[in-house]
Amino acid sequence: MNSNDPGVYKTLYRSGNLPGGRFREVNALHVHVDGGGRYDWVLGLVRGLEAQGSPGKLNAVSKAISGPQRAQQPETYQSHTPGGQQEDLEYFSTTLLANRAAAIGVLRYILPALVAHPGGVVEVERVVASFEKDRQLLADFDDVLPIQGTEVGFETNFTLDFEVHHGIDLDMQSAPVTLAEILRETHSRGIVVGGWFQFEKQPGICSYRSNSFWKADGLIEHVQTERQALTDYLRTTTSPWRFWTIIERVLAIWQSPLNPIPTPSDRK
Repeated sequence: MNSNDPGVYKTLYRSGNLPGGRFREVNALHVHVDGGGRYDWVLGLVRGLEAQGSPGKLNAVSKAISGPQRAQQPETYQSHTPGGQQEDLEYFSTTLLANRAAAIGVLRYILPALVAHPGGVVEVERVVASFEKDRQLLADFDDVLPIQGTEVGFETNFTLDFEVHHGIDLDMQSAPVTLAEILRETHSRGIVVGGWFQFEKQPGICSYRSNSFWKADGLIEHVQTERQALTDYLRTTTSPWRFWTIIERVLAIWQSPLNPIPTPSDRK
């Protein structure tokens, strides 16, 4: 990851029956496949799952800017970073899942294919909280249990349990705010992130997304404090803005090469 370059995000493919914002809804369950530079492979997975009734999308991120949490939580970011030590977030997919049982079925379909793609990452998450303006929607953090490696035949990787995303959309009247500026301003206000990404949306709109990982203890209070700090920053800008935050529970993550383990059916 080049910490000095602006990031660019594009949606390359999206299922026709997938409404905007669906992945941010509380209780939404989804699987990410981060395939680095393997566009054809990831697109094939998206279309294969779509044919099975699970809509999804394929995104591209060419560049991003690193935040300080990557150094603070190296084991978690090692698991979440395609390619391991060097960031390779070129192509990743997000596919909606009906429930936990459906997730296990999808994982049994995807993970054997991941074996042939060293450095690829598969992650299952559930949105457990959503914040926008004065609205706060929360789900029971433990309502859906994490997925065990024995349920899908491959050992899981380590991760902190919760991922936080802040999303900012700026209606730019002049030059876009750079990722370096976003990182500098948010860091100075005590907001700790693993990175910021710039998203390519409709003309005139600059979109920025952050990620960070946390434990459950004090998480809601932590997010509320960061939201207030971000709101204070956005009020200093001259552009109209929209700001939202979600918390996702990471139910499981795998990075290739995978370690096969027996499932209960294998032991019979």
